[in-house]
Amino acid sequence: MQDPDDLRQLGNHQFAKQNYEMAVAFYSQAIDLLEQKLEQELEQEQQEREQLKQSPLLTCLCNRSAAYFQMEMYDEAKADAECAWTSLPQLSNIKAAYRLIKTLIAMSKYEEGKQLILQVFQVLEEVETKAQTGESTDTHARAFDDLLKTIDEKRNQTPSKISIRDFSLDQELGFGNFSEIYKVTHKQTGKTFALKRINKKKIADLGCVLKCQRGGLMK
Repeated sequence: MQDPDDLRQLGNHQFAKQNYEMAVAFYSQAIDLLEQKLEQELEQEQQEREQLKQSPLLTCLCNRSAAYFQMEMYDEAKADAECAWTSLPQLSNIKAAYRLIKTLIAMSKYEEGKQLILQVFQVLEEVETKAQTGESTDTHARAFDDLLKTIDEKRNQTPSKISIRDFSLDQELGFGNFSEIYKVTHKQTGKTFALKRINKKKIADLGCVLKCQRGGLMK
């Protein structure tokens, strides 16, 4: 096996002797070998990247996204599912798209979810056309059809009552005798608000005290 560096040195030697044709020949051989080596390295790098995409990493991202979803940590769930899907947007990673769309629905990002469903349908159609897999895409198509119906139903629903559980507490902004004011983030929309939380028990206890005091004064 010839070494590109040895060939370069030979070319330098011939160049110094003004044998330019011989120098060009040695340089050309060195260049050919280096180009072959570079192509092999790039091909190996591409293979390693594809292996990484097919690795359990994507499965773990999907699983963590599902866990975040159950904890109502929708931003984190969306980030994991999105990372997995954009790394490998094809049938073998369809679970990532499903996780992502469910999270988008929970965040009331219906249009974004609908666009992703259309992207998934395109992937399913391409797989069906190229016959890249023996697996039927009908089951997947029905699952995403159901998600599309869910989006339409959610859009037509009247807004549900707001609950404290719909918000995450970020920081305390101030307090009074019977209340605290917090900066909160709506879990579904990501919008921030100021929320005043009133301690009803303190008010009730004070009411009892005042009532007893009034009763004592009347006696």
